[in-house]
Amino acid sequence: PFAPRCYGSVSYDTGSESFSPGSYNVASVTNTANNKRTITFSTPMLDTDYFVSVTGTATSASTNFYATVTSKTVNGFVIDGAVADEANELSFDFIVFGSTLDES
Repeated sequence: PFAPRCYGSVSYDTGSESFSPGSYNVASVTNTANNKRTITFSTPMLDTDYFVSVTGTATSASTNFYATVTSKTVNGFVIDGAVADEANELSFDFIVFGSTLDES
């Protein structure tokens, strides 16, 4: 069946990354580099044939923020918040479709 394989909302604040309690299949979010966050699945995918949709949000209308998925593995993916000014409160929502979960 067509159903989300993972979804969540992530804070993009420097040093205090967190995901919302309503997230699904999210083990962790990690600040891996400047403006990059790695989302790790609780249950891996069987392959990397999945689609990630990301929407960024900023508290300031003058903040240029857009999010791009820069790499995917069966264990998770990396989001680059390019041109993000981490001095502002930023967040993003994401949803993953496709592939299947590795239930083995």
